[in-house]
Amino acid sequence: MNTQRYKIRPTLRGLYFILFASLLLMAAFNTGENLFYLSTYALFAVILVGFWTTRKSVRNINIQCTSPEAVHRKESFAYQATLEYSRKRGATGSIKLESESFDHPYAIDTLSADTPIQTRMYATMNQRGVHKLPSIKISSSYPFGLFTQHTTLEDENTILVYPRVYPLAKSIMRELDDNGHTPKSSNNNDGIEFYSLREYIPGDDIRRISWKISARIGNLIIRELEPSTTRMVILILDTRGIPKTQEETEQFEQVIDLGASLAVYLLDQQFSVGFVTPNSSIALSKGRHQSTQILEELTILSPSANEEYDDNWYVEKVHNSEAIKVHLATDSTRWGMEIPQSRTRTLDPTEVMHHG
Repeated sequence: MNTQRYKIRPTLRGLYFILFASLLLMAAFNTGENLFYLSTYALFAVILVGFWTTRKSVRNINIQCTSPEAVHRKESFAYQATLEYSRKRGATGSIKLESESFDHPYAIDTLSADTPIQTRMYATMNQRGVHKLPSIKISSSYPFGLFTQHTTLEDENTILVYPRVYPLAKSIMRELDDNGHTPKSSNNNDGIEFYSLREYIPGDDIRRISWKISARIGNLIIRELEPSTTRMVILILDTRGIPKTQEETEQFEQVIDLGASLAVYLLDQQFSVGFVTPNSSIALSKGRHQSTQILEELTILSPSANEEYDDNWYVEKVHNSEAIKVHLATDSTRWGMEIPQSRTRTLDPTEVMHHG
């Protein structure tokens, strides 16, 4: 981590201590008492030792942070910090770690030269996008608490901040169909057709295990399933309209969160999901890779000007006529509106997402 300049200042305790020492010095001058002089010298010696020691306490601390590659906005995440005291001998203490992104300050009582300390810290990133790891303010008032030295450590490593994924209304998810609600199966309870058999791979849904066949041959066997057409969903996200107020910006982010929530949920339920915006498109696919691809696209998504595209901008981008189309719009005036020449309507995030 890169280090900014160091700053040292007296604490409130230090100010009182310096004031008391100054008053005692004045008393020594006025009375000529040797005891007052000796006491004053002792107090100023403590002040000088405290100043010098505190000045060195932070300069010899190295910190290395390990964080996840990606997190969701407004959700607390943990990352590991390793602190080392770079001098060959000795120790420092009364260390405090602070950051605007931290859930709360973190304190370390003692850090020795031969014993690195690992601590887990929790932070929250409020804005989606690609961001630097939060800067850390590290301070110490070691050894006497008379002065505090602090510096800010900047980490050049970046972290990907995905949109937040919210739980969705169960009633919506049971009824997803071409009317802009949730897809519903037309073939069987799962909306999935039997395709083939194969051996179990760790991570497969255990509900797909054929226990009778597995018992007969001695290995776990999975029923390979093929999605029916109603298990294919294309999320059409209309980003036309530049937010002009804080409220419009929050509504824009709300719909980005809805797109992420729908994509993650549907992919977890073994749907094939595609994703289309005026400036990009992701073909229908399944699995974790598809989830990551859609989340990454949503992470860097920005609004488009209204005049750049007409109302039928998505027609040429959506090539699968059998897939269910779910319309989203970052412009709140379009929420709940019917799509021209279609049976669908634009989803209203206030009806779909639970913000608990």
